[in-house]
Amino acid sequence: MPIHLNPFIRASLLAAITLSGASLTRAQTSPEPEKQETIALDRFVVTGSHLDASKGAAPVMVVTSDEIVRSGISSNVLEVLRKQMPAFVGSGNIGVSNGSTGATNTYGGSKIALHNLPTLVLLNGRRVATNGANARGGLNFVDVSQFPLSAIERIEVVTDGASAVYGSDAIGGVVNIILKPTFNGSEVGGGYAFSNRDGDYSEKSAYVTTGATNGRLGVIVNGSYFKSTPLMQTDRPFSCVAATTSYSGVVGTSYLNPSLNSPSAAVPVGTAATATSIATLPTGTYQTGVPGLNLAGDVTLLTEQEKRSAYAGLTCRLVDRKLEAFGDVLYTKNDSYSQLGAQFATFSGTGTNPQQIAKYTPYNPTTASLSPSLRYTPAPRRYTNDAKLLRFTTGLRGEITPAWNWEAAYTYNTNKLTTQISNVLYTPNLDLAVLGGYDQAGNMVQGGRYSRVYTNFAAPAVPSGPDYDTTAKAATWLAAQRTTANTVLQPALDPFARPAGIDPASLANVFGTSHAEFTSGLQSLDLIVRGSAFDLPAGGIDLAAGGDHRLESLKGVPDENSRSSGAIAQRWSGATFFDLFDQNRAVNAGFVELRFPVTSPKWNIDLAHAFDASFAYRVEHYSDMGRASTPRYGLRWQPVDDQVTVRYSYSKAFTAPSLFQMAGTQQTLTSDLRNLFGLPAGPWQATSRQTPNTSLAPTLAHTQSVGIVVSPKAVKGLTVTVDYTDTDLKNLVSRIGANTILQSVNQFGTASPYASQVAFYNFPGKEKSLAIAAPGDVKTFLQTHAAAATPANLFVVDPAVNLSAAKVRALDVSARYVWATKSCGTFAVGTAGTFIIDDKIQTLPTDPYYEYAGLMTSTEGTMSGSHFYTTLDWQKSGWDVSIGNTYISPGDDMGTGGSTASKRIRIPSYMSWDLAVGYTLRFQQTKVAALFKELKVSVGVNNLADKMPPSAPQAFPTTSAAGADVATYGAIGRLYYVSAALKF
Repeated sequence: MPIHLNPFIRASLLAAITLSGASLTRAQTSPEPEKQETIALDRFVVTGSHLDASKGAAPVMVVTSDEIVRSGISSNVLEVLRKQMPAFVGSGNIGVSNGSTGATNTYGGSKIALHNLPTLVLLNGRRVATNGANARGGLNFVDVSQFPLSAIERIEVVTDGASAVYGSDAIGGVVNIILKPTFNGSEVGGGYAFSNRDGDYSEKSAYVTTGATNGRLGVIVNGSYFKSTPLMQTDRPFSCVAATTSYSGVVGTSYLNPSLNSPSAAVPVGTAATATSIATLPTGTYQTGVPGLNLAGDVTLLTEQEKRSAYAGLTCRLVDRKLEAFGDVLYTKNDSYSQLGAQFATFSGTGTNPQQIAKYTPYNPTTASLSPSLRYTPAPRRYTNDAKLLRFTTGLRGEITPAWNWEAAYTYNTNKLTTQISNVLYTPNLDLAVLGGYDQAGNMVQGGRYSRVYTNFAAPAVPSGPDYDTTAKAATWLAAQRTTANTVLQPALDPFARPAGIDPASLANVFGTSHAEFTSGLQSLDLIVRGSAFDLPAGGIDLAAGGDHRLESLKGVPDENSRSSGAIAQRWSGATFFDLFDQNRAVNAGFVELRFPVTSPKWNIDLAHAFDASFAYRVEHYSDMGRASTPRYGLRWQPVDDQVTVRYSYSKAFTAPSLFQMAGTQQTLTSDLRNLFGLPAGPWQATSRQTPNTSLAPTLAHTQSVGIVVSPKAVKGLTVTVDYTDTDLKNLVSRIGANTILQSVNQFGTASPYASQVAFYNFPGKEKSLAIAAPGDVKTFLQTHAAAATPANLFVVDPAVNLSAAKVRALDVSARYVWATKSCGTFAVGTAGTFIIDDKIQTLPTDPYYEYAGLMTSTEGTMSGSHFYTTLDWQKSGWDVSIGNTYISPGDDMGTGGSTASKRIRIPSYMSWDLAVGYTLRFQQTKVAALFKELKVSVGVNNLADKMPPSAPQAFPTTSAAGADVATYGAIGRLYYVSAALKF
């Protein structure tokens, strides 16, 4: 898609160029000494500011490539950051754990969130295309697992609102992943990690990097590979039981005698059946009190991952320091695999005629209508995801004067995600497969043990209208459309049998695979000019100005049976449903940032050694949302000298509504309404349509941050940092919830604020829809139409709205002390910790704020009161030894939290230890020195004591999660690893 600059962006860029021209005039009147080089071209590759970060008011934390190696983590950026920076806390940090945090929402990707808040992810200082999952209404995030660890030079993290600098999404902060710009020589390396617990979990990685620089031209090429095996829930003690009473062989509260694979082996069935109910069958055929079936062996705890990536970077000085060309390209292919238990279904006697099915269904052991369960355990649902990222940047930068430089670049991103779910059930064929009615030759025979089912998962579309508005009516119509041309004959399915008693041929056209394809695109063009504009008495004013233009696109394409609405909607059972989505928008931005000194160290003023003020302002215009503007104010104060620095900032930040929230629709079924309205056994459900809202406003945040950095000269090598952030969010985009809407409408009738969002027989305002008239209408309708009260009869519209709010208060602390000795080497001790003081969520404007700090909930994940990672390092003569400690304070398991919080269950504190030993052998003055430069070898153990995560059965039940928060605490246990790197 071509880039077009509208008048807004042209004006922003013109302002930047005008500022640079003014600086050029100033520079010509103030000549610099000859040969003086005051600014390197890469000086401004920093995070949190377009100006010199050493004078910034924003807290910046850095993880270097050496620290990544010492961590013993070879999987992805999320795991590195979550381990070394406890500020990455809560359920917003979702990775390969397929349990408590709903990893399937990311389709195998990894999402990060500082303090559990929206966080902007940059690659080399520029935006990256998001994962395509948002095209179905899922999470809107950048998949950080797509960035190869072996190509990363460092990761810079700003724990402060930064929308005034970078725009949308930087509420919690910014994570800037900086890839290696140059490399001299070649390096090959790899690693292997494994657990000695059940499951034999392992990781293996390999990479090669090569490059050259000659002062004018620099080239780097990197290729990497990573693969991990899956870990199943049954492999860990906290998740080894995931029991269900819904499985094949169960009919209501009875289950088939374990000695039988089917009741047909013991009693007459079909047309020969004589028993009038399960209870009148011969003693021992069925037993009461259904025991649980453990599905943990079929559910992944950690997904299987396989990643390949290639990265290349180029810099070329065209005119000395006046002009330099640069560019890079990254291609990553990530394949992931996860698994859930076999899909469950209940046969409820629907079909051509419930009485006929009761009497003639070939495997029914009674003459009554029954509701047997089906869960064919040999066919678990398998999720396969293929994510491909292609990104390249090309640009120019250079000096205008020794005091001013500029940079312009074009970036292209596309992120394509292909997904499939195998072993889902094709519902039109499910009833037909049970029905039978044919012999082996295809002749219609009452009670025949062969069925006619539709081929190619392509049953005809059911017509709309009152004659087809229930499941039974639709099934009757579908059964009547069968011909020899559009169906195939296969053995009838025995729904009363255990898996061992089911003929696999009877499932041939019942099990299928759903498919979906998502594509997220991002193109951007940016220009920035920066330098020192003019002098004040205390020094020069640093200034940056510029603009950028972005085109964002998002497309999601489901297979025909995976659509959430339409004539053949939601025909897979066990799949994810959404409608075709294809949307794009343009974003134009202009920004200015300045910093000026109020006092100067040269003045020697008591308590005002150095005092700087900064200001940033950014304006963005979205083609679908409109305008958003964000300011940021900062102060930096050194009262005596550079031993103590105090910094303060106030900023406004925002997150723009996603493309799906602005334009996407998704149709789902509500949860069971039985308890909501006091109804008998169901299920009782409604059809809910989640609709977009073109009037959505951005989520807004006001953040204050105050911090102090202490580096006392009396204790050389010691640095202590404390930062407090206070963030208030409003206009969070959410949905009221179908159940909340229905409850209000049933209670207040037309006086309910949601009365226009509920109707009978069709969606409100549509043909043949019947509006709400009085209080109690919803419950009365369900009770009156019990026989036909299917989801097709009760309809709810649930639009996206700016609804929720939050308050987050956090204290981040860090300390590092480096002690170098002449004879014993260098010692370093460091710690980084986060205290979550408040994490308050307001779901509805009429609700109170609910506190989540110190709790474990399915809503927010684990928001521990305090979380620390501490290390002790020693280096000498090529040796590098590191000991690490993770500490998480006690908390309370509160289930979902908020107004539906469960009884508190105290969760104990958690502590684990890591050990790493490395040695670097340098081939100096040896025979191999001509071929090799050095060899680095590292061995280590993460989680030395093999500590398992604490059980949290309310927040993370084994029936839907893992029994514990494996995202926060880890699921592997003790992990041994070895890695090596050879430079030549």
